[in-house]
Amino acid sequence: MENSKIEILERDKIDKSYRWSIEDLYPSEEAFDSDFKKAKEYIQEIRDYQHKLKSKEIILECLKFRDKISRILDRLYTYSHMKFDEDSSLEQSQIMLSNSQWLLQSFEEATSFIEPELISLGKDFLDELILDSKFEDYNFEIKNLIRQMPHILSENEEKIVAKTSLLAFSPSHIYHHLTISDFEFPDAFDSSGKTYPLTQGTYSLYIHNQDRILRESAYKSLFGTYKKHQNTLASTLDMSFKFLNFYSTTRKYDSSIDYSLFSDNVSKKFYKELINIVKSNLKPLHSYIKLKSKILGLKKVRLFDLNVPLFDSERDISFEDSKDIVINSLSPLGKEYIDLVQRAFSERWIDVYENKNKVSGAYSTSCYDVHPYILLNYKGKLEDLFTMVHEIGHAIHSALANKSQPYTKSSYSIISAEIASITNEILLLEFLTRNTTDKTERNSLLNKFLENTRTTLYRQIQFAEFELKISELIDNFQSLTAQNLNTIYDELNKEYYGEFLETDEFSGVEWARIPHFYSPFYVYKYSTGFSCANYFAERILSEDTGSYINFLKSGGANFPLDLLKSAGVDLESLEPVKLTIKKFLEKLKEINSPPAKP
Repeated sequence: MENSKIEILERDKIDKSYRWSIEDLYPSEEAFDSDFKKAKEYIQEIRDYQHKLKSKEIILECLKFRDKISRILDRLYTYSHMKFDEDSSLEQSQIMLSNSQWLLQSFEEATSFIEPELISLGKDFLDELILDSKFEDYNFEIKNLIRQMPHILSENEEKIVAKTSLLAFSPSHIYHHLTISDFEFPDAFDSSGKTYPLTQGTYSLYIHNQDRILRESAYKSLFGTYKKHQNTLASTLDMSFKFLNFYSTTRKYDSSIDYSLFSDNVSKKFYKELINIVKSNLKPLHSYIKLKSKILGLKKVRLFDLNVPLFDSERDISFEDSKDIVINSLSPLGKEYIDLVQRAFSERWIDVYENKNKVSGAYSTSCYDVHPYILLNYKGKLEDLFTMVHEIGHAIHSALANKSQPYTKSSYSIISAEIASITNEILLLEFLTRNTTDKTERNSLLNKFLENTRTTLYRQIQFAEFELKISELIDNFQSLTAQNLNTIYDELNKEYYGEFLETDEFSGVEWARIPHFYSPFYVYKYSTGFSCANYFAERILSEDTGSYINFLKSGGANFPLDLLKSAGVDLESLEPVKLTIKKFLEKLKEINSPPAKP
């Protein structure tokens, strides 16, 4: 557990070449203030359109003005949250971010009349707008509005529902305050008796450690605490799903899941078929768990054993070296894509290193009128390389979509976003695996794919099935309790991981640590993204790149499953999922085989 101490620098001590070019958004805070003032005035002006959306001319004028304001707000918010994330201790950055959030809320309120007024004009009139070439930039938005018409309430009912929004977030807020701010965990200890402070953050370090005593101690301390509070946590989850049921029934959906999947135009039938295809292919996962137990020298593994690396092959990779690896691994995507990657490096789209008070983790962010940005905390490890190529996937996706689509069709769904980032990870993994001659490193890379499949396909589908089961309880007027949640979750553990997993008194309460359950029916998107990324990567490595690039360029011009079909990927057929499971089996067989001779 000993690590060399890394000095964290003040931001101004980091070379400018490794800091993002935030000045491309605004060259100064005075320029930011000027746009802020302009947006504030525009928000007042757009209110003048209320009760006037009767003719095509006025409607088009209003929509264009709305988008003009929205583009300024996107730029303001992107700049302010980036300034805050650079150094969260600066009071001016805190104020700037808070003011931008307030302005966004004011804009949402000021423009809330637009959709109800358009709907009041009736389907026939809206169909005319779709066919009018002047409304080409808005045809998908209007089509989607027509879809929502059966679920739109009266004006007074909509106002009542809107007032419940803050209440609906209460279970999530309580959950996060309790588990992040209030929970205190007993220290963990290793095989030598040395103690380690346990937090939500350090837990992920300890369960990857080779010392099984440390892993078990951390596991029992963490989930022992969750179990002490399981009744309260069951109540917050119960209330969260009851709010979901309230919205689904109030808006006349058949079920909670129908309501949740509606925005992406995904059917309940597909969701259930996705679960079924994965559950009918659990044997490969069981074989992998058996391999884990064998390599770790255990008769059976427990939950705290699942994350420990099976092969220890770590090497340092400088940021400069990582750029060459990224470009070479993504070269099958073609010149247009690689040119954008090179621009990301040369034009300082990336904020590379950690500095004092910089936000942790990594992300990509963008607004329509300026190139995307990437935040990293690069430390030179292999995982940092994968994080960078993942975020580059998001950034280039945004760059291509923004260049190819009008503003109204540039924003893409989470399903599409996950495909763009994970495809890059798979291309990098394949590149590194092909180009290593070290058997341990090769096995480590193969194991990374197996772990990614376990955690992103199998585990997320386990979560998806858990959500389906508990939503059906709520829809059938039953309540969620610690007892029935623990039972459902542990039965799924046994089913998904098979005979080589040993459950225990804490394994059933793991549901209580999954924050995604407070954003219901979200996790399946990780599994579909991972599966489609594998499908695209196979085609890209076979020199079929054009359809994938066109998919990225399509942005949010249609629903995600329709965009995939246009790119030749029929997700509803579940072929991408089948291919991913097939690839999982191949890598599992390959992991103990010697590398092929060149």
